[in-house]
Amino acid sequence: MENGLKTIKELFDGTKIFRVPLYQRAYSWSDKQLTDFMEDIKNQRTNRTYFLGTILLEKGKNEGDFRTIDIVDGQQRMTTLVIFMKVLLNILKNNKEDVEILEETYIKYKNRFKLKLQDEDMEFFETYILENMDNPEIVRPSQQRLLDAKKYFELRLSNLSLSEILEIKDKLNK
Repeated sequence: MENGLKTIKELFDGTKIFRVPLYQRAYSWSDKQLTDFMEDIKNQRTNRTYFLGTILLEKGKNEGDFRTIDIVDGQQRMTTLVIFMKVLLNILKNNKEDVEILEETYIKYKNRFKLKLQDEDMEFFETYILENMDNPEIVRPSQQRLLDAKKYFELRLSNLSLSEILEIKDKLNK
């Protein structure tokens, strides 16, 4: 991968699939990190560059037309960002906003999810977090934390107006 600063949209755009390798720890963020993440985004000025943090990536094997990229460092931020975007897009969709391109950029392009977690959490993540299925069967602590993160963002974002949600979407896209 190339070095340098990228926007979140540039990072995710195209036929890239990010993968959390097996040697990485499972999802572990709790309310403190989620609050910091949310407040950083909310308080960011629209016309100012925001530094999300260092993310270290390594080229993986191609899967057909898709390029797989391993997340060597930054998997917690990347996973949280995808959960956050999914909740944000759900709210926009419920408000009759067009989110198809954003869903293809951040969540699922064609029939491929843009982020693959470790084997033990991948199906749970895709089914209950990204596909919005109800009544999850939780068998690992990391799955509970994934679900807690989604619920956290649902609660926090539901308290914002549509104009505030659209502003956050614009901040993340730039």
